[in-house]
Amino acid sequence: MNQRRFTYTRARNEQFGFTLPELLITIVIMGILAAIAIPSWFSVSDSRSVDSATNQVIGDLRLASSKATNRLDYWQVQFTAGSGSYTIQEYQGLDSSQNPINAVGSPQNPNLPSGTQVATTASVVFKPDGSANIVPGSLVSNGIAPILVKSASNGSHSKTINIDVATSNVCIQGTSGC
Repeated sequence: MNQRRFTYTRARNEQFGFTLPELLITIVIMGILAAIAIPSWFSVSDSRSVDSATNQVIGDLRLASSKATNRLDYWQVQFTAGSGSYTIQEYQGLDSSQNPINAVGSPQNPNLPSGTQVATTASVVFKPDGSANIVPGSLVSNGIAPILVKSASNGSHSKTINIDVATSNVCIQGTSGC
């Protein structure tokens, strides 16, 4: 009988599992790690959205510049501060005040990725000679006009696009060749 008792006690001691304190400590540690990781994840997400929006705007600016020189027409890209979209339109010429006249076709209204916006109000007109006209002219400093793209939520993430008015070169401020 003593033998049986020993077997029963031994079998009970060999059970595997976690105790309640072990599980609680694991859950608390996971909660702390999540509290640290979630804000940085949102920060990375905002940063990626701004990068994507910046690349989209640069692509459209370069396309408008290329179309202006290839088609010998004027192309305008219109930005409004605080907006998540902008307008691209082809024109046949400029009036005496350097404003585009005689629109061709329908305007395009690309939307920026969700959570991003342009923070600069400006009109960029690309000319057939390869130059650009920026309105308002007060944006232009040393032949460069900046267009700011930022996160709509907190504005902590932003990129500045520089446009050279003489050559229509478009680049991100702070990158090589800009």
